[in-house]
Amino acid sequence: MSVSQYEYYQKLNFHPDSMADHHGEEFSNYLRIRKHLYQDLLNIPLGLLAEKKVLDIGCGAGESSLFLAMHGAQLSLVDADESTNAPLEALFRSFNLTDSITKKSFVPMEIYEDDLRYAFITAEGFLFTLTNRDELLRKICTLLQPGGIACISFPERIGSFLEFLKKAILWRAYQLAGVDDLTSPEAEKIAWRLFEPAYRRLNNPRPFTIWWKDCLISPFLTWQHCWDYQTILSVIEQEGCAFYSSIPRIYEPDHLSWYKRLDSDETTQEARLAGLARRRLDFLYGEPIDVDTTISRIETINQGLETVLHHLSRYFRSLQEDVPTIAFKPIAEMIKEAGVNSDLTDEMVSFFDALKYNNLDQLMDHYRACKELNTRWGCSLHHICFTKETSVIS
Repeated sequence: MSVSQYEYYQKLNFHPDSMADHHGEEFSNYLRIRKHLYQDLLNIPLGLLAEKKVLDIGCGAGESSLFLAMHGAQLSLVDADESTNAPLEALFRSFNLTDSITKKSFVPMEIYEDDLRYAFITAEGFLFTLTNRDELLRKICTLLQPGGIACISFPERIGSFLEFLKKAILWRAYQLAGVDDLTSPEAEKIAWRLFEPAYRRLNNPRPFTIWWKDCLISPFLTWQHCWDYQTILSVIEQEGCAFYSSIPRIYEPDHLSWYKRLDSDETTQEARLAGLARRRLDFLYGEPIDVDTTISRIETINQGLETVLHHLSRYFRSLQEDVPTIAFKPIAEMIKEAGVNSDLTDEMVSFFDALKYNNLDQLMDHYRACKELNTRWGCSLHHICFTKETSVIS
């Protein structure tokens, strides 16, 4: 039986995003990051939120909700965890923004009902973990008013490739160390030995313990809990919504599109998906990659990478699983033939050989010697915004 994200956090007694000091530099920096994300990267007009109905699904302790309230939003808040209510109320009181909250509902999104239609909806950080996520995405589309914008986040599969490799080396280390409790002090010490350099490069305000629980040993770092643009775009299109923006950018719309529709919807969708196929190696390497090959060749590379993710996901089912045999060299050769020459590519080949080691120290020494693989991150977390067509009547 699969566990929900809410149940996982409750079982381990932590919330991944709560901050101790909401009037210090850390929270000020968080607010700056949110503004940059929404306004500069996703092109969400924050000034238009003033006095508008805004729905925050999965609001947690309220940090992101507070940011919206600071821009004048009239908030409806939804979260499955009622224990977040007390810290949320305290946070809003401390900023004199309690009146910005018009409604709170502590129920799972699956049973949430609402007659209102919203100018902006955010559902970040959890939707991808749900088995009925496509259905709930349709529900979000229904709750949007014509012209309204919604924002969701999800881990993109190939963008998460390096995180899968980090989880795989940790899994193997646990097997060799005889660890049977993923949350034990011994398990955390092994994780620290492996990932201290990577953690320090993240510039992450969260303590290592929280980061380790939320990312490295999370049951949601698997194939089935990553999502894909093709599915998301198909669902929102069926519900009368259209792509608005994304980060990383998968498509640059024509700057004259506000004035005159220059292409059909079908042509635009094809352009988005073709651009996406070429960009997925960017997501893996975490930087722009100049790929010199055909779309069909790129799609073959992408399929090979996704097959690896399937194998690793099966490996993550339990610590009793056998180490998968993965031939990564043919995929690496195709990547090099596409013009991508990187030490990271070579390290990924040796990584799958090292995964078969039967000695813990040998395994850890090999991994730490992989400087690129040890410290590099791909582009895992993606945000996509969509808008309801103004011709659609709710």
